[in-house]
Amino acid sequence: MISLIVCSRCPDKLDSLKKNVAKTIGAEYEFVIIDNSDNRCNIFSAYNEGVARSKGDILCFMHEDLVFHSKKWGNNVIAHFDNNEIGLIGVVGGTYLPKVPLITWWDSDMSGHIIQGITIENHYYRLVPIYKFIERKGRKEKTSEVVAVDGLWFCVKKSMFETIRFDDNTFHGFHCYDLDICMQVLDQNKKIEVVFDILIEHKSAGSKDYKFYENLLVWYKKWEHYLPKTCINTPQKYLSHNMTLCDYYIARCEERDKQHEKRIKIDPRIWLINRKIVRKLLYYILSRW
Repeated sequence: MISLIVCSRCPDKLDSLKKNVAKTIGAEYEFVIIDNSDNRCNIFSAYNEGVARSKGDILCFMHEDLVFHSKKWGNNVIAHFDNNEIGLIGVVGGTYLPKVPLITWWDSDMSGHIIQGITIENHYYRLVPIYKFIERKGRKEKTSEVVAVDGLWFCVKKSMFETIRFDDNTFHGFHCYDLDICMQVLDQNKKIEVVFDILIEHKSAGSKDYKFYENLLVWYKKWEHYLPKTCINTPQKYLSHNMTLCDYYIARCEERDKQHEKRIKIDPRIWLINRKIVRKLLYYILSRW
């Protein structure tokens, strides 16, 4: 059985999620709802409570603003964990983490398959599926190895929680629980994968406020000895133990410039398209001045 653990703050969103899951999961499941509408606990404590109350062999931790588009996705979850090397699965994540403070997985190379949306002033806008896994073109893989996933949705075997837990002693609030639990899974010599046979729509883009960066620094201090961490052939310049934040961003900008030059050589229209976009943007700004 799959236990779906939700730290709930909005009953309306939760009702929609329950209806959607009932139509799509296609496997035996239970909901373990941690009512946090009064903000009584942080995400670490809420998820630990969910683990204690769960009865399933596989635990899925999820936000309540999700829509599942894949049919019988619960069977896919179960199938992925047939591989005993896998400790955790998600739908979008990063392939390396450098030893640089304030850098997280989405500042590196990303893999994933989701539909991302955003809510502005109570209006929901569906964006282009921005993490459509570029490497996957022309291939038939169902998974890709990463070192960290986004906390919007991820699954772990319950047996893993004999040796790991959400660290509510070190962390507070609602940020970096996903990064921390991923590092604990890797520390148990288990692999982390993003999966491509489960398509999820996420209706919020999250937030990176002061508390996020505060927790990110706490996370960095906790795991500094374990970094850098990679699961692919990452260029050595990103994995230096002496790299600074400035060094990292310069290296990333240089790499993006090289990739853009390659794209222009393949199709020069890319440069013309970019120029048209800039002109339209300038016209729009000037016309409203």
